[in-house]
Amino acid sequence: MLRLSPTQFAALQRGERPKRERRGKRTEDMLAAQLAGAGIGFAREARFVLDRRYRFDFVVGPDLAVEIEGGVHGLKHQFRSDLGKHALALLHGWRVLRVSPEQVRSGYALFLIKRLVGTLQASA
Repeated sequence: MLRLSPTQFAALQRGERPKRERRGKRTEDMLAAQLAGAGIGFAREARFVLDRRYRFDFVVGPDLAVEIEGGVHGLKHQFRSDLGKHALALLHGWRVLRVSPEQVRSGYALFLIKRLVGTLQASA
């Protein structure tokens, strides 16, 4: 079965060759739609330390980041890089919620984000 994202399908309809999307993009798009539907503001692929290449999948609020962990994070070099990234984020005052693609699909990631956003707003 051929699976295309809405962006790839639109490209086909325009007679263009659809671009390959990186793995995990559909899950990120799904979480973006869930956040927007819940009225939660967010930024995607946001840098959190300007002189480093590290980016968060999502930033929700002033100090809450959400990372969707996929299969590539099991690779040894990627795992080590992620450890450094998360340590640096903590040193800069970020709270990082790491979720799985399954948690995004089930809606549990959105539930956790709503709880965290509510907790952060209540403590402000």
